[in-house]
Amino acid sequence: MATVDTVRPYVEQLLKEFCEAEQLVVDHDGDVPIRKGSTMYWVSLFEIEDEAQVKVWSFMARDVPESDALFRHLNDVNRNIHYGRVYFDEGDVVVSTELLAQDLDPRELQNACECIGTISDTYDDELVARFGGRVFFPDA
Repeated sequence: MATVDTVRPYVEQLLKEFCEAEQLVVDHDGDVPIRKGSTMYWVSLFEIEDEAQVKVWSFMARDVPESDALFRHLNDVNRNIHYGRVYFDEGDVVVSTELLAQDLDPRELQNACECIGTISDTYDDELVARFGGRVFFPDA
């Protein structure tokens, strides 16, 4: 089984190629933030039962008031998207997907990044307009 420490160089190299960057920005949690339009998504590494995982995730909206209408809307979004899930977490609407890190295919990681970034950037403005809260980059 692969650990985060053993797969990190490989995942970071895949991200450099995908982002066409010589260097990656890595935040204080060890996550790689990537901007797409009015949103930011992160690529995170973590372990479950000594098995390294990659999580690609984004705050679709922050500080959103909880409501039944919001939950119905998120359920509708989940019915219409692929390769991710949208959920409410303590005022944040998050979209995410997870992948096994060991033997990670470059195309699989690229697809996860593109899907999560696109879903977040596509739905964020509408979500905030209907339910309140804020997008990550309001001036985009």
